[in-house]
Amino acid sequence: MRNPTTTPIAPLRPPARLSAAAALHDAERFQARMAAGKRAAAESRAESRAERAALDAQASLPGLTLPRTGVYDHGVARVDDRGRVSERDLLDLLGWEAGQQVHLALGRNRLTATTEAPHGVLSRPATLDGRRRLLLLLAYRDILAIAPGDPVVLSAEPSARLLVITSTRVLDEVIRRGA
Repeated sequence: MRNPTTTPIAPLRPPARLSAAAALHDAERFQARMAAGKRAAAESRAESRAERAALDAQASLPGLTLPRTGVYDHGVARVDDRGRVSERDLLDLLGWEAGQQVHLALGRNRLTATTEAPHGVLSRPATLDGRRRLLLLLAYRDILAIAPGDPVVLSAEPSARLLVITSTRVLDEVIRRGA
């Protein structure tokens, strides 16, 4: 007696040989799919270039003016594999908690995070996640040449409720120049 819950398996037939015309047709279809994929990839790269050009233009704008009289506290953290960074002591100093809304603004060689949207500067909102990590946008990381695993310097100015994020490459350059 046959089990009603099972379905019979179709017999396996060896693949039929393709005629020369069918093989040519398959090859043409494959080439057409490859060409379509290449066109889509080129369009995507063009869109990425346009987005980066817009961010480059934004980066050339005058950035947020940093307070010169404030005292900064510094820390070093590594960017995780998803582009997040956290330095708990500095976040405690700033009074920033999980869920805190901040505004990221791209400046020359730095990224600034403030709790209030800066006036006259293009900024993007960001939120500290449940473990108080701040996601650095990929486009910002690309412009600042920050990759996952890279160390970054975080500088907090509590009276201005400001966090400045700088690549250690910038510090390397400052040291090389002897400044």
